[in-house]
Amino acid sequence: DLPSVLEREDLHLVLYDSFGEGGKHAHVRTNENRGGALAAEHLVGQGRKRLVFVGGSVVEHSGNIPATRYKGAKRFCDTAGIDLPAIVADTRYDAGVAAAREVIASAADAVVTTADIQAAGLLEGLDKEGVRVPDDIAVMGYDNLPVSRYVRPRLSTIDQGLDEKVRAVMELVTEPTQGAVRVAEPKLVLRESA
Repeated sequence: DLPSVLEREDLHLVLYDSFGEGGKHAHVRTNENRGGALAAEHLVGQGRKRLVFVGGSVVEHSGNIPATRYKGAKRFCDTAGIDLPAIVADTRYDAGVAAAREVIASAADAVVTTADIQAAGLLEGLDKEGVRVPDDIAVMGYDNLPVSRYVRPRLSTIDQGLDEKVRAVMELVTEPTQGAVRVAEPKLVLRESA
């Protein structure tokens, strides 16, 4: 919900990563449900059967990005007859490192994460525990940020369409369209981790 001060008639906003629909302001986002499903679909397609999700607070009725990514992955897993428990970890590198032990304890053979930075930390944590990625546990990142190419093994990830979203924002700033909604479609980017 927006503060009432942002509903002024003379104010035009473009809300980035907003799940809003219509109204006075424009909204730009990624199809996060589809992105979560793509990550899970790839892992299951590789024959992985014990998936776990590592992400921010996954609240059933939340509209936040980690929860929406989880819901997409869970919906795919439910269809495939695979459970998808969630491990709550902040979207930070050190939180990914710390989550490694819980991932190992879960006996997972694959992980869907909510962000590349978190997945990069998870890679370090798994390595410290002697877990081989992707042989023992496959790891999927999300965002396709530069860190996904710098870590080893390089992260398989979901590209959230940053360039497309930035272009949409600039278009909506220069040519305001009340209530416009632009949704970027995510893409699977395969590297070494999954």
